[in-house]
Amino acid sequence: SAQSITGTVSFVDGAGSSVLSYNPGDSLYVLVNDADRNLDASALDTVSVYISSDKEAVEEVLVLTETGNDTHLFTAFMSFDASGAVASDGALQVDRGNELTARYRDPQDDFNNTTNHTTNSFYGMTVINGGTLAGNTTWNPAGSPYLLTGDVTVPLGSVLTIDAGTEVRFTPISDDLSSGVDNNRIELRVEGRLEVNGTATDSVFFKSNGQVPASGDWYGIVSYGNEGDVHMGYSSFNHYTNGVYTTGGQYVATRNNGDSIYIHHNSFYAGGDAFRSNATYNLNRPIVFLYNELHQCGIFDQGYTSYRKYEHNTIKAGAAYESFEFRQFIDQNANHSAYLSVSNNTFEKGRIYFLDGYLYDNATASIHLNNNTFGSGSDGIRFSFSNNTNEAKNLNIDVLNNTIRGKTSGLSYTGGSYIYLYGKGAKVRFENNQINRAGRGLYIRSIDNVSQATINNNSVDSASYGGFYLDKVSGTIESNTLSYCSDDQHAIEIKSDFNSPSINTLQYNTITGSGYQLGGLATNSAAVKIDGHTNALINYNNIYNNYSYDIINNVVSSVRSQLDAKYNYWGDSTTAEINNGPNPKNISKFYDQYDDSNLGLINYGGYLNAAYPGGTPSAQSITGTVSFVDGAGSS
Repeated sequence: SAQSITGTVSFVDGAGSSVLSYNPGDSLYVLVNDADRNLDASALDTVSVYISSDKEAVEEVLVLTETGNDTHLFTAFMSFDASGAVASDGALQVDRGNELTARYRDPQDDFNNTTNHTTNSFYGMTVINGGTLAGNTTWNPAGSPYLLTGDVTVPLGSVLTIDAGTEVRFTPISDDLSSGVDNNRIELRVEGRLEVNGTATDSVFFKSNGQVPASGDWYGIVSYGNEGDVHMGYSSFNHYTNGVYTTGGQYVATRNNGDSIYIHHNSFYAGGDAFRSNATYNLNRPIVFLYNELHQCGIFDQGYTSYRKYEHNTIKAGAAYESFEFRQFIDQNANHSAYLSVSNNTFEKGRIYFLDGYLYDNATASIHLNNNTFGSGSDGIRFSFSNNTNEAKNLNIDVLNNTIRGKTSGLSYTGGSYIYLYGKGAKVRFENNQINRAGRGLYIRSIDNVSQATINNNSVDSASYGGFYLDKVSGTIESNTLSYCSDDQHAIEIKSDFNSPSINTLQYNTITGSGYQLGGLATNSAAVKIDGHTNALINYNNIYNNYSYDIINNVVSSVRSQLDAKYNYWGDSTTAEINNGPNPKNISKFYDQYDDSNLGLINYGGYLNAAYPGGTPSAQSITGTVSFVDGAGSS
């Protein structure tokens, strides 16, 4: 049927070719193609287009003249003004990097309606098409913004330096090379070296060039091979897929000060992981990630590197927690000392999650999870490691001075600190931590052999599933405060077996408010439970005002006839019960041989008359011992 034709509008150059970005000194040309505006086939007709920029938001009117009688092509040009104040003066005021908009009001489209059509271009950007840089290159504010239209590669042996104050933009959901990790998104690929030299007062910006930017508009910085060094400071990442992504490489010596991935003082917004590494046996480059700010994103590091340092970062979360997740931490050389520090970080809601670490031969590893703060709604710390060397001491784990606030799940809390150890186990220090409203204060399970631990000066308040749980762990539990730990578990539970018996000292701890709050005693709820083949010394603790048992001795008498629980304060009620008549006897808040004839007794002699350290032991005799010896007194 007879109809009008929808017009089109384009930014072009003087030759009529499409323009992505105008250079300083260029003029702005606009081309309209609209057949039904050719009103007089024997004369030159005109149409109007309305031009604006980020700087000059009020539209300038540009009248376009038909290029010839009956061509229905209309064009005109306008000058740029990059230095003047905004004015309706027939020139378009702009700053470098401004987006330009041309609006054409078509009186009659295909359906005879009046419609507005717009097109966009840019002013003053340096366009970098996909390809490989020709040697050492510097991007600086004089050429900024830089607009990448496809994957750009820094080749082996070359350095790309990006100076402070430079802006790098990426064409969204596009790659003119259709190459790399993501064929549909642009990557800055580093096979040589990338130096991003922002400052505290003048950042470098990496951002989408989209009109409405969205997460995943461009891919990220991709580091390839052992020489793909990335040293990046004081920059801002926006609307990326993975901020920095590493893959490939060869093994390097532990504690290499070259720090082939060094990321410090950067901000990451509206994207995926700030740093992500691919799982590969060859990816062994040191990773240093310091003083960065992450907005609703985390870390996923699964390279096989033996040196990682993630410190002084701030992680801001949305509805869900964000993770620093690590996998494939492996060292198998006797002369190497693997190192991981995730310390001094602040998680608005977060977790540190470490899975599948391995040691072989006589390599050693030092793990530091210290001085981190996890806000309300956090999952805390979860850690698993397989020590396949010949000694537990080859794997040292410090969890010190952390603050963890868990998350609510129905009527309970979840999160806390969980450590799973395989092989020869580890030496663990868990000290000066504060854990509140979590699932567990500390859970250590040593699967194959006995691990060693010092668990000192911690505070655990309101842990739904228990304060401390130790399975095949020997060591000291000293000067901790546990309050309202476990609804249906134990504030402290220590267990071991015949093949891996543990030896533990519990002293100077205060445990209150634990156990069933609905009343009644049950063997699955106590302030302290000792089980299996554990040899425990429980002295000088304050264990009182608990809802269920104060102590359960679940070690059978054939393994150990008595549990040494002397010199403790048991609270007013239990102390009165002890004082009422001769001892030893069946105490209602103790579960031992008086309740199950197969179990050993609880020796509660020398009980304190007030809370430690103010209380004094009751008068008591000392149990004697007898032995067969030789003339030198040896057994």
